[in-house]
Amino acid sequence: MEDTEVERIRRIENPAERARAVGIEQARLAGQVDELAGIRREAIDEMLRGGLSQADIARELGVTRSRLNKLVTTGPGPERALLVPKPRAGALLTVAVVEKREDQRARPSVLATTQDAVTKLDRLAREMGLETEVDRIPEMGYIDLNRDNLAVLVGPRISPLIAQAITADPIIKWRRIGDSRNWMLIDTREGVEYRSDFDEDEPDTDEPRTCYAHIGRIRRPDGEGGFLYLGGAHGAGTAGAVEYFVHNVVGLWEEAHRNLWSAVVKTTATARGKEILNVELASRVYVHTKR
Repeated sequence: MEDTEVERIRRIENPAERARAVGIEQARLAGQVDELAGIRREAIDEMLRGGLSQADIARELGVTRSRLNKLVTTGPGPERALLVPKPRAGALLTVAVVEKREDQRARPSVLATTQDAVTKLDRLAREMGLETEVDRIPEMGYIDLNRDNLAVLVGPRISPLIAQAITADPIIKWRRIGDSRNWMLIDTREGVEYRSDFDEDEPDTDEPRTCYAHIGRIRRPDGEGGFLYLGGAHGAGTAGAVEYFVHNVVGLWEEAHRNLWSAVVKTTATARGKEILNVELASRVYVHTKR
C-alpha cells in the first residue's frame, strides 16, 4: 500500500527538512482549501440564481441557515473568475501595458495614469488570492493574446494587433476617425457613437474632459478562451476602465459570469487626464456566447 504524504514527511530523518516539508505541504493544502471554498461559493451562487432560497440551499447541503451564511462569505468570491477564468490560490494574472518613448533620448516608460491603474488592478487581484505580473509592450510592438489569465490595458491607437483582435466583439466596435490616429467607439446595437474629448491634444481650457473605453472579455485570436480587455481611446479612458472594473467587479460578475461580455465606460477626467473625476457605464453590459 502506497504511503501517504503525511507518512512520507514523518519518515524524514533530518528535523529541519521535516519541518520545511510540513510547511510546504500545509501551504499546498491551504491553497486547495481556498480553491474549494471558491468553487463552493460559485455553486451556491448558481443555486441562488436558479431560484432556490437560502433555506432551500441549506436543506440541500444539510446545514443550518447560519452555517450557510458563513459558507457564502468564506473564501474568495466567484467574481475573481473575471480576472482568472480557472482561479486558484496563487494563480498568475499577466497585465499587458504599453511603453512609450517621448523622444529618441528618453527611456521607455508607462503613462503615470496607466501605472496607477495597474497598481489598482494588482491590489484587487491580491485581495482575491491571485498574483500579478506586468508585461511591458513596446509601442506598436507585438502582443501575444493567446495566453491564459491575460488582462490587456492597451487601446487600438497604440497597437494595430489590438485594433484587429477586438473586432471579435460582436456589438462594441472601434472605428478609426478619418486618417488620424484617433479612434471612436460604436455601440452597434443602439447605433450610438462615443468620441473622446482627448482627441484634441492640447485643451483650450481647464474644464474636465471625457474619454471612453471598451471593457469586457474578448475572444482570443486562437478561439481558445478570452482575455480581459480594459482599453480606452486615450490613457484617461484606460485608467477609467480599470477604475470602473475594480469598483464594480461583483456587479459585472452578476451580469456576465463566465461568458464573453462587453460594455462602454465613460470617464470624466481633468483637462490633461492626470486625475480621474468620475467613471460610469455609457452602455449596457452585453453578454455574448459562452467561451
